Amino acid sequence: MLRVGRIGTKTLAGCTLRFAAGTRPKSTLTEAVLETTGLLKTKPQNPEWSGAVKQASRLVETDTPIRDPFSIVSQEMSTLANNIGSLIGSGHPTLNKVATYYFQSEGKHVRPLIVLLLSRALSAIPEAERDRGTFDASDVTENVGELNPEPSINDPLSPIEILHGINPDIVLNPLSRPSDPLPYESNGILPKQRRLAEIVEMIHTASLLHDDVIDNSATRRGSPTGNVAFGNKMAILAGDFLLGRASVAIARLRNAEVIELLSTTIANLVEGEFMQLKNTIVDNSEVANKATFEYYIHKTYLKTASLMSKSCRAAAVLSGARNPIVDASYKFGKNLGLCFQVVDDMLDYSEGESHLGKPAGADLKLGLATAPVLFAWEKYPELGDMIKRKFDGPGDVERARFLVQQADGLSRTRELAQKYCDEAVANLDLLPYSESREALRNLTMKMMNRSKQTQLHPINYTMVLPIVIGVGVTLVALGIRAGLRARARYTGVPETLLNSRHYLGGFQHNMSRKEALLILGFAREHGSVTLNMLKDKHRKVMMLNHPDRGGSPFMAQKINEAKDMLEKEAKK
Repeated sequence: MLRVGRIGTKTLAGCTLRFAAGTRPKSTLTEAVLETTGLLKTKPQNPEWSGAVKQASRLVETDTPIRDPFSIVSQEMSTLANNIGSLIGSGHPTLNKVATYYFQSEGKHVRPLIVLLLSRALSAIPEAERDRGTFDASDVTENVGELNPEPSINDPLSPIEILHGINPDIVLNPLSRPSDPLPYESNGILPKQRRLAEIVEMIHTASLLHDDVIDNSATRRGSPTGNVAFGNKMAILAGDFLLGRASVAIARLRNAEVIELLSTTIANLVEGEFMQLKNTIVDNSEVANKATFEYYIHKTYLKTASLMSKSCRAAAVLSGARNPIVDASYKFGKNLGLCFQVVDDMLDYSEGESHLGKPAGADLKLGLATAPVLFAWEKYPELGDMIKRKFDGPGDVERARFLVQQADGLSRTRELAQKYCDEAVANLDLLPYSESREALRNLTMKMMNRSKQTQLHPINYTMVLPIVIGVGVTLVALGIRAGLRARARYTGVPETLLNSRHYLGGFQHNMSRKEALLILGFAREHGSVTLNMLKDKHRKVMMLNHPDRGGSPFMAQKINEAKDMLEKEAKK
């Protein structure tokens, strides 16, 4: 199926095409393919759904009128973890548990978000401006008929019995499983680009498992790290396993340039870690110099910006864009990655664990010399000896933090981050105007300006809607309750008698299937719901609305009621 937008179908040569009638220009690649076959049609949007979306978007609105970046690709992001689970499943239960451990917690998922937004922005490029804009065989997944395309991203290159090992009855490779279908399809995002986003998150998560072992970290995102929960050996092996699974998925993209790009990012992560073991390039330097900062930036690129920049370039390559756009996409990812890490290094001196996912001052305790302390070194030469001994002396960490605060280290670090932020925004100007391009611009600004009040949060748009509904129902119920009390006061009829016809937390009525789907974040007209999908949706919504986290007990009850209703349906 060609998945490029809202659902509409027609058969051509035995091949089912799914497409959308969005608001994108008709000259885009995906719509050009459909127009040549006479298949492009339009479908008006449901006004009720549009209204709910507008209300929910206000919850995440920033200073600009651009929609929240997470909301634009919310459907793709909502299936990210489940699709990754289908890529990394193992026949060994313990390995499966360790490999999926970090995917069970709430992370920012910034890297796949960037890939998806950029992919959607690239879809606005007219076909005439693409050198490699061809009908991608991986977009066809069933009833291929006369088109006879090449294998899709889910098909192996080698015989499956070889990939499974010597015992074909033990299935250790689940990579032939297709991804979950999207409720609204993919809004111009190609299947290969969607798989790219999943691969990027797998590589990043593998690096987290390895980093936590190297740094001997105890917590991540408020939970025990993989090495604490399972031990160093299992954490390292799980990281290796994730890289292996990611490598298979990379190969199945069947694009030599993309394979080369993503393979080098894995090597870059290791190179960056080795550079980090040595704080500066000149051990005998008395003050910070140009070579010192170049070393820091190079290390930062390898450890953080390489994956962002090369995944952005890969998304552009898969879109068929011309070289100027491909190069601009790479530079955008590079500058955004450097901005992200420099800001992170700055926040390490001012933010706490609840905002960073790691203890404040963690970099100094690990012996790392980042931009703030390097800038402060220019004013306070005594920092040089601390950097050389990796802040391992008595009182080094506290003294270094004090000197950074006394110097202009933090303000100059912010200026450095702003430089990369401005360059990243400028790189986006080569892309045609689109909502996704502006969302990337907004995301870049949010990364630059994040602080205690404006930290990036992975707001899943499908999770915002139930919250809006819950707040609305609660406000209406409170209004009715106040009205009943006023009526009781003037009529003399006891409030309990008046109130008996109403549910204390909202209206007394039987929940409909449509309401249950909305509460759990499914599309209003979602087809059959599987138990696995239901379990995943219920867990995510309940995590946001649980009474222990300040959620409404009434909303929690309704969430469970919705789950029970759909669970009975799924078991039939």
